[in-house]
Amino acid sequence: MGHESLEALYKIRKNLEVMKKIYDYPNIDIKIFEVIKEMSQKRLLKGKSLERGFSAIGLVIADEKTDFKNSMDEWYGYLIIKSKHYRELTWMMNKMLRLFKDYFKGMEAREYLYDHIGGCMQKSLKKNKINIVFKDVLDEADRLVKDSIDFNRKNIN
Repeated sequence: MGHESLEALYKIRKNLEVMKKIYDYPNIDIKIFEVIKEMSQKRLLKGKSLERGFSAIGLVIADEKTDFKNSMDEWYGYLIIKSKHYRELTWMMNKMLRLFKDYFKGMEAREYLYDHIGGCMQKSLKKNKINIVFKDVLDEADRLVKDSIDFNRKNIN
């Protein structure tokens, strides 16, 4: 298991570096997120619309006007991020899920990812523009990969 996990993590690290280059990390242009928002509103993005936000066991990303009364989304243990940038945050989380799909498998592993990436989003949103939130998310993804590689290296032998 250890060698397979390390291989998956090295692949994630490589793909993360490619993603950083694509988005000109650390100087990520805020215009990217204006385009994402506009394309989502016009439903021009492939796949699921970002208009619905993100909802999974452990994390909900929703419009700041969303009312969760009488909703299962208020369950204890959920990280709920309500923001005017819910589309952009949903886009980011989808990017992270695709990036980590070969390593964080299963419900508990995804919840771990949601805790770290979602927590990073929530904290960064309090003081930063959306492009800096994405930079912080990429930094957190970097940290998760590094920590996971270190953990797996220690446990191979």
